[in-house]
Amino acid sequence: MTKNMTVCTRSMFQIYAPMILGLTLISAGWLHAQDIVLSDFEEPNYVWLPGGSWTVTGTPFGTTPALGTATPVTGYQGSYLVYSANGGNGTLVSPSFTIQRNYIKFLIGGGSYRGEGGYGGETRIDLLVNGQVVQHAAGPGEWENMDWEQWNVSGLLGQTAQIRIVATAVATGDFSAWAHINVDQIVESDNSLTIGVHQFSRQVGQSRPCRGAAGEWSVSAGV
Repeated sequence: MTKNMTVCTRSMFQIYAPMILGLTLISAGWLHAQDIVLSDFEEPNYVWLPGGSWTVTGTPFGTTPALGTATPVTGYQGSYLVYSANGGNGTLVSPSFTIQRNYIKFLIGGGSYRGEGGYGGETRIDLLVNGQVVQHAAGPGEWENMDWEQWNVSGLLGQTAQIRIVATAVATGDFSAWAHINVDQIVESDNSLTIGVHQFSRQVGQSRPCRGAAGEWSVSAGV
């Protein structure tokens, strides 16, 4: 009898111990929930992976993601990406989704146009909650290579949001070649970007990124 109880107790421990350990590690912040890929742009017609498709307006984004090898862009993942080089003004707007992770990460490159300083348009990506912009980012400008960016959305968990990619910059003047935006691999994650990764984003109300002496990009003081 004692032997059978010992075997039963051992079996129950083997079953439940990993579950208890996992829950403990998650609650302690040592394990993170699985990433949620919102869009990788590898599917035709701008598919939103949780379900549905992006709404396309205007002409800059065409009707399908761009083939990376047909662009001057580097640093994208897979074979396709968002590349707003078809001219004109337009947007990509995602379906509504519930924010479930602490960060939204994405690859971004291209122009740094935010509608400031007389640029006459914008190339940016927005996070919308209740139709209002709560986060946005733009490319570094003069830089086709895509790099990781993230928004800290820990204060927005559980809220319904949309992502909007904007291309309304006017291609004139010395920076006409940068009147476009590159975006790829939009992911919800509980893992923050590692220290040292270029971060071009800013909270609403801060100034544009600027290039430092070493060629890296940093965010200057808010205005």
